Amino acid sequence: MQSRLIPTNYSQGGSLDYKNINNALTNVDSTTYATITDDDSAHPYSMVFSGFNFTKIPFNAKVSEVLIGVKANSKTENGVVRFRVDLHRQVAYYYKTIAYNSVATYYIGLPSGVTFDDIRNPDKRFGIAFNFDAREEKAIADIYGMEVAVNWEPADMYGIKKNGKWYPTTPYKKENGVWVKQTDLDNLFDSEYIKKG
Repeated sequence: MQSRLIPTNYSQGGSLDYKNINNALTNVDSTTYATITDDDSAHPYSMVFSGFNFTKIPFNAKVSEVLIGVKANSKTENGVVRFRVDLHRQVAYYYKTIAYNSVATYYIGLPSGVTFDDIRNPDKRFGIAFNFDAREEKAIADIYGMEVAVNWEPADMYGIKKNGKWYPTTPYKKENGVWVKQTDLDNLFDSEYIKKG
């Protein structure tokens, strides 16, 4: 299954000007947009969108793919607009440049060394950052929407029966006197005391 998570917050740096910013707080299917402008030729500035609700995906889910999606249009030929994955206090990672005069949807994967657990960790303050560089010409972009598209499957669930009621558990087996977590879960079977479901 796939969850498409959208931002709920934004923060800006420097002198960025913006209009209809709430239009950007949606997914890449949007047909409306926010307009963000940087006309300070001395400094590049960023706007970071955050507040993605990762609680929609169970912590024990099997995540197979994470894609960062952005729908945008750069409105100035020489003013550069890029987007990237942003994690608080970490390197800026990979930038993707938004094409001039073309509404397009872009997808990038997570940067090398970054996991789904990293971006869902609230201490790391994950966001999608747009960088505006107006050194040659003011940088303007229409941002239609963005999303974190997560492909995942529910984890195998196991339970133990206690006093007539089933409780979730992780299966272990005693091997050579030591309890070992079982990884070959497909070979576990339903019984009176172990239930796969």
